[in-house]
Amino acid sequence: MIYEKITTEKYKNIISEKMGKDDIDIIYEKVDDDYLFFVGDRINYFGLFSIHEKYALNELFYCKNIDKIKTYIFILEKLQLYCENVRKVIVYDEEQIEIRGNSYNLKYQYFFKYGMGYYEKHFGFHSSAYCKSDISKRDNIKLSKELIKNIFLFYSGVFSEYELDENEKKRLKFFMDRFDENIVKFVSRIKPEKCARFYFYLLDRLFKIYNFRCLSNRYFLDV
Repeated sequence: MIYEKITTEKYKNIISEKMGKDDIDIIYEKVDDDYLFFVGDRINYFGLFSIHEKYALNELFYCKNIDKIKTYIFILEKLQLYCENVRKVIVYDEEQIEIRGNSYNLKYQYFFKYGMGYYEKHFGFHSSAYCKSDISKRDNIKLSKELIKNIFLFYSGVFSEYELDENEKKRLKFFMDRFDENIVKFVSRIKPEKCARFYFYLLDRLFKIYNFRCLSNRYFLDV
């Protein structure tokens, strides 16, 4: 089952052995020293939370081929129904996107594009990661074509555009055609599926070049 592939040893029994035969499975019980809440449909999605008095820690969230946002809201509704004492949900995960079999972290994309995190934008979570000065600094960034080219050349392992092969030249042109000195507009003009590896590498390098604070991956939602 998909559950065995991505869970940890700590929760293996809950996910692989305690699943019922119904279309929707909900488990809420004490395992060792933890109260655990699990909801899933065996194939498409599941959420696993450890319950600590008045807050729930989201240990795992998986969603396949269905609306991720609606599914997560559905899981939170079930959590509220079965765990009435919970007043806050905490997510430690970083949202990932998979393109052609490779997983990429979205935290830099969401920071540069929206000035917030994935969970903040879609689920109403707030994060300990961002502050007003960081967002203001992001909005004032001015990019140059020379900077983008230099990052691309460094990524490609060469010293000049003449050393790029034809495919690499096409990829560089893809970015230059969409260039804007405003980083928000620049990021919004690029579809990462076209050049996923360099796109996410570029955002990571820009984040470090402009010396933003390290982003925490902790998100909070008041229930």
